[in-house]
Amino acid sequence: MRDIKLIPQDLYDKILNTMPIICVDGIVKNGDSILMLLRNNEPEKNKWWFPGGRVLKGESLEDAIIRKVKEECGVVCDVSKMFDITQTTFATGPNNIAVHTINVCFTLTIKHGNLSLNNDHKEYGWFTEAPEDSHSAIKYIFKKLKG
Repeated sequence: MRDIKLIPQDLYDKILNTMPIICVDGIVKNGDSILMLLRNNEPEKNKWWFPGGRVLKGESLEDAIIRKVKEECGVVCDVSKMFDITQTTFATGPNNIAVHTINVCFTLTIKHGNLSLNNDHKEYGWFTEAPEDSHSAIKYIFKKLKG
């Protein structure tokens, strides 16, 4: 893996204002249930979402989702497969900047570790259906999972 570096916040804000961001979403499965996290931050503050986030330069998509699930949930996962690609737009994101993301969604299973959330989330839950007030991208993934 290449040397992975975070970009300064002011540059990231400029990027958010001008182009879509490549992200990964983790569909962590336990039987028929899917792990979701209650977000503390925009976009989708106080809404349930899959673990995930942006891909860093030099990072493979698979390494990105493994990293994001470990950072956000404290568990190490095995990637089952790339499940779908979605896109999202949010009027309010970090620093009140509108956000457009391209989301590469992976199914995963927990390999080891105990669930423990970082400060980006306040709660986790296992869902068999998309929460009623979910973003259309979440509803789409749940619907596709059911076939």
